Amino acid sequence: MLKPLILASTLAFTTVSAFAQSPVPAVAAVPVAYQHCLLVSWGDAYASATVQLEYGQKAKTPIQDAQLAQDNEAVAKLGSVVSALNYMSLRGWECISVSTITSKDGAYSSTTSSQVGYLLRRRAQ
Repeated sequence: MLKPLILASTLAFTTVSAFAQSPVPAVAAVPVAYQHCLLVSWGDAYASATVQLEYGQKAKTPIQDAQLAQDNEAVAKLGSVVSALNYMSLRGWECISVSTITSKDGAYSSTTSSQVGYLLRRRAQ
């Protein structure tokens, strides 16, 4: 007789504590807008590479961004991929992807050249 009474009281206290919790309200997701640019490098080595930014400045309807134009000049003077990535990181950009494009210099040439593109983004301002 004592065992069913203990079991019943245990179950009663368990159900009370289960109902005492309230659900956490859902938070609506806010879309985040990003600004993107491409850090392009080519040359013989990473330390002596030619580096520049591509942010849409040569598009049919060019993007006019004075800050990115200044960043492009600064990156070109650095001449190093790592220095350019560090510089852009300090400016709030993060690298989200890297891709390499390799092409032959001519139809009958065995010489190839490649460009490496570092896709950068930051929250739109």
